[in-house]
Amino acid sequence: MTTADADNRWLAILDPLQADATPATQSLAGSGTSVVANDVLVGDVWLCAGSGIMRNMGVLSTAKAEIAKAKFRLVRILRPDV
Repeated sequence: MTTADADNRWLAILDPLQADATPATQSLAGSGTSVVANDVLVGDVWLCAGSGIMRNMGVLSTAKAEIAKAKFRLVRILRPDV
């Protein structure tokens, strides 16, 4: 169970899950509200960040086409602005 603070921020700590490469739905529900995440995988998380050597796909004119033709079905892209 978790409670939101004065700024409506909250944190829920879940029990550990077994690694699984099958996309699933994760739901969290509370009093009057719920959050649903689709296409969730359980396993290692790699975060990549950097300066000049890291390239943001979003600035490329061909980004959508490049992402669509990629053959990495287990890779998820995390965008903090979403």
